[in-house]
Amino acid sequence: MQAFPKMLPYFFISALAFYLFPLFVFDARNNIFLLLLILPIICILLTCFFGILNRFSLAHLLLPIGIGIMFLPSVFLFYNPTALLYGAIFAALSGLGMLLGNIIGYLMRRLSRSTRHSTGKPAGKTSSGNRASKRPSNSKAVSKAASKAASKPTGKAASKPTSKTGNKPVSKSASKSSSKKK
Repeated sequence: MQAFPKMLPYFFISALAFYLFPLFVFDARNNIFLLLLILPIICILLTCFFGILNRFSLAHLLLPIGIGIMFLPSVFLFYNPTALLYGAIFAALSGLGMLLGNIIGYLMRRLSRSTRHSTGKPAGKTSSGNRASKRPSNSKAVSKAASKAASKPTGKAASKPTSKTGNKPVSKSASKSSSKKK
């Protein structure tokens, strides 16, 4: 029964809600507010969060059932026996919360898996981090490459042969004589 230790914090929080909140309620109006709004929201949020973090398992159905059963003693401590029905209501709402959480968790896992497979990298990696590692670490090498690129002629002058001493175009006769020397 590996699922039960995962459920213990959720049982503890729901027990705090069922047995601690009614201690601070002194009139019937706030009791109704607690039973109809606060406790159901806590049950849904707890089990939804549990469903997001854990994949569905039949053993996980013990959480909504346990929450419903855990509410029953509080009926005799703080409420009257007509509130026994709320145990079943809290169990059903917890089951719905877990179903909703399982669906959300499934979609989140599927989305993260698809982004990981489409890029070929884990979801947290970006291409800009990899690009920075390919840059030369020496700033002189960068400035040399920049000055080389700036000194290259462009346009029609780039198609003509240039002399070894500068960027001036060489006449056809001079280029023929230089090719004979080689």
